[in-house]
Amino acid sequence: MKLVHIGIISTSLVIIAGISLVAPALIIPNMPVTHTILLSFEIKNTDNLPEWCNDLAARVKKEDLKGVIFIPGEIAREFPECVNLFGKNFDIGSSTIRYTSLESQLDYQNQLDVIKNGKYLLDKAGNLDSKIFKAPYGYTDQNIYSLLTKSGIIADFSYDKQYNYYQNGQFIKYNLQEISKDSKIDNADKTTPLLINFDNTDSIESIFESIDLIKKQNVVFKSPSEVVGNQLTVRGS
Repeated sequence: MKLVHIGIISTSLVIIAGISLVAPALIIPNMPVTHTILLSFEIKNTDNLPEWCNDLAARVKKEDLKGVIFIPGEIAREFPECVNLFGKNFDIGSSTIRYTSLESQLDYQNQLDVIKNGKYLLDKAGNLDSKIFKAPYGYTDQNIYSLLTKSGIIADFSYDKQYNYYQNGQFIKYNLQEISKDSKIDNADKTTPLLINFDNTDSIESIFESIDLIKKQNVVFKSPSEVVGNQLTVRGS
């Protein structure tokens, strides 16, 4: 083979190799942006426990899902499996001692007691340090930041349009968007985590029917720890 032919072939191979390296970089920016989904589960009563916890934990483990489950202190004490069945992909969040609104507490000290003791009972049941909280019925007032700080909690997911995360000596508000369980999310804000709330009044079948619909869309499931960029459930504490 003549040298000129060898040179042409070599040059062509170099060009092809170069195109193959550059092509992914050209294609990736045109791919759809993934929506971040935050699955939030809440235990409100003991009606279907511990079976509901057992079935939920088995399904999220099988499907390798991430999210968070919030458990009142007395329920965690009575059903510790609801704390311990969920793996490292799931955050375990505290509530109050019982699933009752903070509004029903008579004063600041009572509010502090039900939050601190709710966390204490949860942590003891799971041998962990939970740093994430959700208020029953989503009710909070002007005391919430002080109450959480004194309770050793740094993330508050009590709301449907925001979460609050403790940074540099204060709680900072970040955008969050709650969506319905059967939502089509194509038009949702791609820069804001999308929250889907479930609780133990929802059957396991209906929960995973909704999750299956969400999974067909361009989404990624994350835990609150991943959303805030800090470990909110420290196991083995």
